[in-house]
Amino acid sequence: MPNFDQPHRRFNPLTQEWVLVSPHRAKRPWLGAQEKTANTRRPAYDATCYLCPGNTRVNGLHNEVYASVYAFDNDFMAVLPTDQVLPMPADAFGSSLLHAQAETGICRVICFSPRHDLTLPELSLPGIRSVVDMWVAQCTELGERDDINYIQLFENKGEVMGCSNPHPHGQLWATKHVPTEIHKETRGQLEYSQLHNGAPLLLDYLNVERAQGERVLYENDHFSVVVPFWAVWPFETMIVARGHVRQITELQDGARTALADAIVTLDRALNSADAMDESARLLCERAGIDPADQAAVHELLGSLSARLAEITTGQSHAFENALQAYAGAFEEPTSMY
Repeated sequence: MPNFDQPHRRFNPLTQEWVLVSPHRAKRPWLGAQEKTANTRRPAYDATCYLCPGNTRVNGLHNEVYASVYAFDNDFMAVLPTDQVLPMPADAFGSSLLHAQAETGICRVICFSPRHDLTLPELSLPGIRSVVDMWVAQCTELGERDDINYIQLFENKGEVMGCSNPHPHGQLWATKHVPTEIHKETRGQLEYSQLHNGAPLLLDYLNVERAQGERVLYENDHFSVVVPFWAVWPFETMIVARGHVRQITELQDGARTALADAIVTLDRALNSADAMDESARLLCERAGIDPADQAAVHELLGSLSARLAEITTGQSHAFENALQAYAGAFEEPTSMY
């Protein structure tokens, strides 16, 4: 067995890039910033919140009085529809070394719940299933458009991650061009498939992880939650389909519920890493454990979080940093929600 306690590189077959791992640096003393867990209790409805049902947003539009999941076009889109963007000539900058392209698309906000005081792991399984159904509906609609070639669903959660509103919500960015990281991962999977008689890279990788069992955190009939061998970000995980699924719109009823189950189980575990809160109680219910049994609770949380300890330190701001370089936020606010 290789000595993983020493500095080494790990290969990411998706991007075909190497990741430097320096586990010994985790032992160095830390006197820097330490983020505190926010314990602010919020009301179920906030009259000043731009995302609560029936409220007026900053542009004067009114939210519907929604009772479940709610989606609307972002009032401060990072990309704009085609009819609002002018083309950029290839020779506009006077040199082949200076090249730019106009980017078009659409950005939407997806409110997970009308309740202002909840977070995603505090929703019920049917509630998260409704979120999955909304994702599928949005991807089905936008996927039929000729000017959309990629759709990213994500959530920036918490002030540290740049979230500007605590109401439970995520975002959808649909763009004309495929982001850099996704392009690399698609190319990596295609080349692997061509070299291995059409075998899907992620399914082969998942089979390896399931055989070894070291980095598999949770499984149900349709999905596995895995810490990737090449993980970079803190608490980085992948939810991998156990069958060949090309896109979310292919998921049928049972698989959609299974995806919701994988999301809520993982999110509750991560949300409960520091304290025994409501999310931890819900996770205990899911696992059939008495929340009053502290030993069983710590064993449960430990079993889900201990395998995450090997992940190297860093921060990811969802789509903006993880998928492609994004500089707009340094110049002017491009996303209010």
